Parts: sequence; C-alpha cells; structure tokens
Amino acid sequence: MFDTVQLLSLGAAAVIDTVLLLVMLEQRNRQFTRVPLVVMVAGAWLWHGGLFSLLLLAEFSGWAAWELQWACFVVILVGLLLMPCGMTHMTARLLRHGAQVLPRGNPWHMLAYLPLLAIVPLALRLSPPPPSRELEPLLAFALPYIFWAGLVKLAAIWALLRSRTRLDIPNAGRFFVQMAGVLAGMILVQWGIFFVLLPFWPAGERYLILVAALSPLAPTLLLAYFVLRYNFMQLMLERTLVYGGIVAGTVLFHQIAFQGITTVLPERYRLPLIVLECIALVSFVLVYQPLRQRIAEALRYLLGRRVAQSREQLRRLATEMSARAGLAPAELLGWFAPRLRDALAVDYVAGWLFHPSGDIRVRCGDADRLSTDEVARLRDRLREAGVAWCNPRTAPSPALADALRSSHTCLAVLKGYQDVLGMLLVGWRRGNLELGEETTNSVLLLVEQLAITAENSLLQGERLAAERRLLQSEKLSALGLLASSIAHEVKNPLSAIKTITTVILEELGPEASHAEGLNLVLGEVNRLSASTARILDFARPGAKGADSACVGKAIFGILQVLGHLARQQGIRMETHLEDNLPTVHADETSLREIFFNLLSNSLEAAGPGGSVHVACRRENGCVIAEVRDSGPGIPAKQRERLFEPFHSTKPDGTGLGLYLVGRHVRELGGEVRCVSGADGTTFFVKLRAL
Repeated sequence: MFDTVQLLSLGAAAVIDTVLLLVMLEQRNRQFTRVPLVVMVAGAWLWHGGLFSLLLLAEFSGWAAWELQWACFVVILVGLLLMPCGMTHMTARLLRHGAQVLPRGNPWHMLAYLPLLAIVPLALRLSPPPPSRELEPLLAFALPYIFWAGLVKLAAIWALLRSRTRLDIPNAGRFFVQMAGVLAGMILVQWGIFFVLLPFWPAGERYLILVAALSPLAPTLLLAYFVLRYNFMQLMLERTLVYGGIVAGTVLFHQIAFQGITTVLPERYRLPLIVLECIALVSFVLVYQPLRQRIAEALRYLLGRRVAQSREQLRRLATEMSARAGLAPAELLGWFAPRLRDALAVDYVAGWLFHPSGDIRVRCGDADRLSTDEVARLRDRLREAGVAWCNPRTAPSPALADALRSSHTCLAVLKGYQDVLGMLLVGWRRGNLELGEETTNSVLLLVEQLAITAENSLLQGERLAAERRLLQSEKLSALGLLASSIAHEVKNPLSAIKTITTVILEELGPEASHAEGLNLVLGEVNRLSASTARILDFARPGAKGADSACVGKAIFGILQVLGHLARQQGIRMETHLEDNLPTVHADETSLREIFFNLLSNSLEAAGPGGSVHVACRRENGCVIAEVRDSGPGIPAKQRERLFEPFHSTKPDGTGLGLYLVGRHVRELGGEVRCVSGADGTTFFVKLRAL
C-alpha cells in the first residue's frame, strides 16, 4: 500500500512541476518569467520526476535497468543542486535588482551555480549496479545537503521580507510574505526529519523520507495558486494545464491498463514495452493538436467563474447592436463602450474616433483615463506595427507592449472604415486577469460588427441625404415652373399698369391732386417687378461665359449702400481690401448679389454695437474674400445645411439668400465655406483670378 501511495504522490508532484515549468517556458509567458524561478521549478521537476522514474524502475533488473537507474540518480542530483542554486540566484537578484526583467544577465550571478560542478564526482560515485535500497546512495549526502539548503532558504527568507514593499508588481508583497512562511516551514520540516526524527525513529524512515521528498512541492503549489488566482507576474496558466492533464492521464492509464500486461510478459520485454508506450503516447499528444485544443477549451470553462455569464452578455450585446443600425458612429460607439465594460467585468473600456488629419473626433467610455498625447502615441504605434489588435503578450515590439502595460490595457483594437479611424482599449479584469482566448475572439467579432454597423449607418445617412437633395431638386424644379408661369401671367399686366399709370401721371401733371397716389402705384409696380425678376433669377440657370469683374469694386459698392444702415445701428465696419486686385471670371451682378447677401446677414448677426470685418486678398492665383461678424455664431447642426434652399437660421428668413450665394459661387467655379464659433461667424469666398 505504501509503495502505491509513494508512487502516485511523487507522480502527482512531477505532474504539478511539469505544468508550472511548461507555463514559464511557453512562448507568450517567456517575457514575464525570471531565470532563477525557472531554475528552481526545473530543479523540483527533475527531483520529483527522477524519484518517480526510479520507483518505476525498481522492479526491473539487468544491465539496461541498472543503467537507467543510474541515469535517474544523476537526474535527481541535478535537481537537488539546481533548487538551492536557483534560490541563491534569486536572493542575489532580489537584493540588487528587485523582480524586474533584466535586458542582459549579470555574469556574477553565475557564481550561484558553482555547486553544480559536484555532479561529476557524485555521478561517478553512484556508478552501477546500485544497491537494493532505492535512495540509500543519496542518504550519505543528506545531512550536509540539508544544512546547506537550509542556510540558502534563510537567506532567501530575509531577501523576500526585505523586498516585499519595494516592488510594483500586483500582489507581490502578499506572495513574498507567504513564500517566506513556506520556506521557513520547509526548513523546520527538513531539519526536524534529518536531525531529530530519523535518529530517534529509524522504523519510520520511509515515511519521513517521503515527506521530505514532497516538501519542495509546497512553494510550487503556492506559486501555481498565485498564478491561477491573481494572474501573478502576468503568467497565463489555462492553456498549459492541458499538458499537465495529459501527463497525469498517461501515468494513470499506464497503471490501470498496462500493469497487468507487463506482469505477464517475460522480464526482458517489460522495459522496452514501457519505453515504447511512453514514446507513442508523447508523440500522439505532440502531433495531434486538436486534442490539446479541445481539452484546453474544456478546462477554460471548468476553471472560469464567469465564462457562461460573459458569453451570454456578449451574445446579447451583439443582438442589441443589430437593432441600433441607424445610429451615427459616435452615438453607436458611446453606447457600445459602457455595455462592453459591464459584459466583460473589466476595469475600463475606452474608445476614440479620429479625423483623417489625426485629431480626436469623438471620445466615449472611459476615454479620460488617457491624455491626448498618450492616445496619439498608442494609435501611432499600432499603425506602425501594422496590427489590427494586440495585447501586451502578443505586441510585436517592446515599445508597444510597454505602452499597453503602462495604460493598464489588456486588449487594443484599431479599426478603420471609410474616412473614420477608431481605436478601442479594454482594461484588465478584476484581480489583474487577462481576457481568455475565446473572450478575446468574441470581442474582436463584436468590434468588427460595430465597424460594419457604423459603416452601414454612414451609408444610410448618405442615402437619406441624397434623397433629401433629390427632393429639394424636385421642389426647385417645380418652383422654376411656377416662376415661369408667374412671369408669363404677371409681367405683362404689370407692364400695362405701369404704362397706363405713367401716361395718366403725365397728363395730369405733378401738381394734380392724384399725382401722389399715382406715384405710389408706380412704386408698388416697380417693387412687384423686382420681386418677379428675383424669382426668375432663382429659377433661371446661371449665365455662362460671364465677363470679368473686380471683387473689390463690387464689395466697395455694396459697402456704400449698407454703410448707412451700419452707422444707424452703431455697427463698426472694418475693411481691408488689397490694392490692384486681379479680376475674376464673373459678372458684376452675380458678385454684388453674393456679397450683398453675406454682408446683410453679417450686419443682422452682429446686431447693434457689434462689428463686421471685410477683407479681400490675392493668394495662389485666387481672390479670397472674407466676411466676419461678432455675432453669437451658428450651431453645428445648422451649419451643415446653410447652403440648402429654404433653410434659414432666422425666424422670418426665406432660406434663399445663402442658397443663391452658394449657387452663384459654384457657377463661377469657386468655393464658399463657413467657420463659426462662440466669437462669431466667418464666410470665405474663393474665386479664380484671371
């Protein structure tokens, strides 16, 4: 019974050591591991694995079995020496450099491994055939080794307690204190067994030796607990648990299925069968990758506390996003960020939308955690690396990995669509845990759906704008027909009324009692004729092949007309018209109508006591006119529709003034734009010079 317990306990210890060693040697964990820690875990693995293999070979005899037993003794010796050597190395690093990862190793740390030179004479002394008792050759070296290892542990305890408050690694202080307690317990157990109990209780030697052999498992279990519970040192444990499970399954499978077969076979065939069995199983595990992946996925669900809940919340989030397909990208991202944070139970989720120029267009979620410069640097590093997403573990460059760690980001996603570039950052889970592989893939799919939904929203917005423009075109076409009809029906009668009124006024003379009324009729007829002409101008296409005209001259003429109105209202007019301005390809009437509308609107916006600034200059073969007022500004939503027909910012406006400005400027091959803020509004008109 004791032999079975001893075999299974040492096999389980070897499995645990194997799991933790594979965790540290895995590609994505190498940058977070420390060499002394790997050396100590490797020593424990060689120690437990060598003992386990030695017990398996104890029932065999012959030259080949003796050679394998001697090899197991050598492996055990290497493991015994590596554990205190690695602990000495760790003590030196903690006292000198803390727990940081060094870019290059310190050559002086190699002195900690000088005891490994004793392997050669010890291995020669243990040359085969070994004695009948499995561990008897090692007991001769037990007392000096236990005393030396205890002194090393005492130095390590002092280094751990001294360094517990000097590190910025999460949970490092708690881990160091508990590890110091475990090492102190190991000293008491090992010294108590070899210096006290064994001399007074020889009959319990086998049991005491087993306890001492299993004692190095205590710090390994403590480290594994902190890695699994707190993601200590940012090591990922879930995937590599597969290998430990496979090793344990292999051992149990051998004990249950092949134990009976090996006892039936002749003795000379047993050892080769075991070797072939191990080679076949290891090869199968290494080659058949889907098996590892399926077990890994099952273990993630088994060990995950919130996997099912998180999966359901992400599914619900995807469904709700589909129902919000019509929202603008900024509004959609503002809804998405807090919902994703709640679904993942992470510290934060922050999102940004950027203009093509690189400026931040929209912030959402917990975007205030990062400054504008930090956001720009992180975005630029992602674009330079050419990756759509990454985490600190898969970052292609150390600079990018450091940037993600400094911002406490476990996942960064960069996504571009149309002329909008977006970036999403996901923080750590509570307890300093990373997102699992499945959760990461689900988040990436959600971000892809978010980008597609936003792009569809933009396309839908463009379609609605096109439909609105088409409707306006139909309205303008109907208005053109109506204007033609009015011109045909009203213009001729107005001409007749004007002619008859003029003849009557000439016959009666200016002194007649009805002369004033007739003059009033003529004034109203002229006003109606002017209104009819404006409607015809609105409906009639612009003139082609217009003559040349001077912008400065047109502005000067309008200022003489509107200057009187400005003085009456106490509005200060400032002008800066360059001399010798070139002419532009336009007619005088169009220019006067453009700047009359702009200046009259500026006077109304400035109001009594305000100011209007008018400037005109030559720039890069063009003439640029600027009309600026000191009014309250125009809201952003209204600026988007300024040059549309029938859209007015004034309660009693017709909505045709700025439309005619935009149409005339386009017909002249120029550009007009508006810049507005709290300090006023500025219109820029750019026309090509001749």
